[in-house]
Amino acid sequence: MRIVKKWYVLVALVCILGAGLWYLTPSFLSNHADASGQAGKATTNISHVVIIMMENHTFDNYFGLFPGANGATLARDSNPERADFDHSDPALTAALKEGYPGRSKVQYTQSDIPNYWAYAQQFGLGDNFFTSFGTNSSPNHLAMIASQSAGLDDTGVGSGCASRANELVFSRNTAAQEYWAYPCYNINTVPQELTAAGDSWRYYSSVNSWDSPIEVQPIAKSPNNIRNPNQFITDVKNGNMANVSWVIPNTPSSDHPPYPLEAGQNFVTQQVNAVMNSSYWNSTAIFVTWDDWGGYYDHVTPPTVDGTGLGPRVPLLVISPYAKPGYISSNQGEFSSFDKFIEEDFNLQSLGQRDALPGTSDLMDFFNWNQTPQSPLILNQLSYSGDLIVPNDTAVPGLVQGAVSPAVGGPNITYHFDIVYTPKQAPSAANVLIDGTAHAMTSKGDYGGEGTLYEYRTTLPQGAHSFSFSFVD
Repeated sequence: MRIVKKWYVLVALVCILGAGLWYLTPSFLSNHADASGQAGKATTNISHVVIIMMENHTFDNYFGLFPGANGATLARDSNPERADFDHSDPALTAALKEGYPGRSKVQYTQSDIPNYWAYAQQFGLGDNFFTSFGTNSSPNHLAMIASQSAGLDDTGVGSGCASRANELVFSRNTAAQEYWAYPCYNINTVPQELTAAGDSWRYYSSVNSWDSPIEVQPIAKSPNNIRNPNQFITDVKNGNMANVSWVIPNTPSSDHPPYPLEAGQNFVTQQVNAVMNSSYWNSTAIFVTWDDWGGYYDHVTPPTVDGTGLGPRVPLLVISPYAKPGYISSNQGEFSSFDKFIEEDFNLQSLGQRDALPGTSDLMDFFNWNQTPQSPLILNQLSYSGDLIVPNDTAVPGLVQGAVSPAVGGPNITYHFDIVYTPKQAPSAANVLIDGTAHAMTSKGDYGGEGTLYEYRTTLPQGAHSFSFSFVD
């Protein structure tokens, strides 16, 4: 009989009584500008732009330890995170005014995110790049195509222009006035400008809150809005890549806590490898960023450009044969910078929003159009086990959310340690190790079809505590 012991390590700190918590070069396909200056013609070596938007990590959380970058040294974070933390507008307002909670002051290392690190070492990294708005996903995704949020200040539950009439979302204009509004906006966007100039675009996303085109009246039903992020690789392989592509993965491949870091890196690596292995590589710029702060600390105070932003720093990776090798940019950028780059690169007019601000980087400093093109950097997929997953609110609303609850409490509080075991056959042993001591967990039954929920309850003495899970199948 063969016994396989699978370890799943998730180390977290529980704060008690308010204490601190814790190369073959592909053919060149660039469409250079001509003397006519015709709109839609690429003005640089880049005629294909890919923007990959991931989820919920600040710069310090991912690249605070990157050599030469403006980062902070923090405590080591767990992989995966023990819960999805509040990252709304009010939560950030409180963090900036009263201080970030201790559990947010954590970070990952090169060994945790080796593929992201490799891209940063080989190509470009932005260490002064901010979210457009100090809140969660939807407003920042909209800024990525419109250089504004149209007042949207929160991630709603509706379907954009297909939402029911009474599905209103919390909103805030650039004068910081608050109101409620229907999430369907008659605004101009870069996709509309690309279409008018005769350039192609596609937006790949199947999650409503991350699918910005459905919130914009003129493009809400556009066939260029592809409701399947996996279609991007197929289009690249079939020679059907658009001039501009926005690629937004589903969970668990989005880096959204509490999913494992390897899943998100593998998704990005698959997209980048597909482009690098195609004839498009020598005419492409790939931008990878993260849509909001995710409840994590960053030591740089966000600049103020109007009554709605900016929000905390997030990483920016710039991958291209014309990216300056190992370059770190400290020019102030945000998601509107993507619009500004596309407008300048394809000779389009400004949207007249954040993209028109002189202080907003156009990201052109990342590139050297005269250098010998960089070779592709083909990376391998990272191996990891999906047998154990952290209970999370995005998968099963209303059920157990997080690996430990509460995260902060006193010595008379009962703590719940929870994990979901996904294989159908029951494990022969299911333990949570608290401060190194194993405790048997109890099956609590089906967890929303995702697997079986296992739980252990106990009180804890005052102080910080660590825990991990060990299952034998």
